[in-house]
Amino acid sequence: PERIFLTHYSRVTDLDRLASDLHAGIDRYVDIARGCSGRENRIDCMKSQMHAWLCARLEAHGCKLDTATRDRWLAMDIDLNAQGLAVWLDRIARA
Repeated sequence: PERIFLTHYSRVTDLDRLASDLHAGIDRYVDIARGCSGRENRIDCMKSQMHAWLCARLEAHGCKLDTATRDRWLAMDIDLNAQGLAVWLDRIARA
């Protein structure tokens, strides 16, 4: 396809780059989850590392949001993603 339409975000193009970015993000989250696996505070560990990585990505994209706004916008997604990664870690540990 030349373009796709994302729910809530309209049309996007440059799909090869976006797919590459998506896969790199998944790989990074896997690295974060595995690096925090086995820790008593693994959720907090994952949240901290995801926050740092996402903030660096925002800065690389030229985001000019103030820290409080950026953190508020990221908080829920980081929390949900950390919980999801914890479930994934538990499933692969049982497999």
